Amino acid sequence: LNGYYIPADTMVLMNIWAIHHDKNAWKDPDTFNPERFLYKDSGERYSYLPFGIGHRVCLGSNIAKMSVFSFCATLIKNYKITVPDGSPLPDMKPNAGLTNRPKPFEIKLVKRC
Repeated sequence: LNGYYIPADTMVLMNIWAIHHDKNAWKDPDTFNPERFLYKDSGERYSYLPFGIGHRVCLGSNIAKMSVFSFCATLIKNYKITVPDGSPLPDMKPNAGLTNRPKPFEIKLVKRC
């Protein structure tokens, strides 16, 4: 594979972080820019793989996408989301590990009428 010998029955893992930060597929990949996913022609077909690919793709990906969409839509509909007075904006660099997660941050939710 690409000049490397991989013995039979060897488990090969993809570096999803590297795929998601590939400068050949994404313009300025280290900048938080959710708009890049609005259009079908943004990124390559295999440049965004949040649920894996192939035989081991996450079986619950469709349920997860619908649940996250429903949760976020309900939250945004019912609350104004800001940072508490005097608090800095969240640091968008993730805590890297087996999975990436945001660093802890505070938010303020104000109920919409």
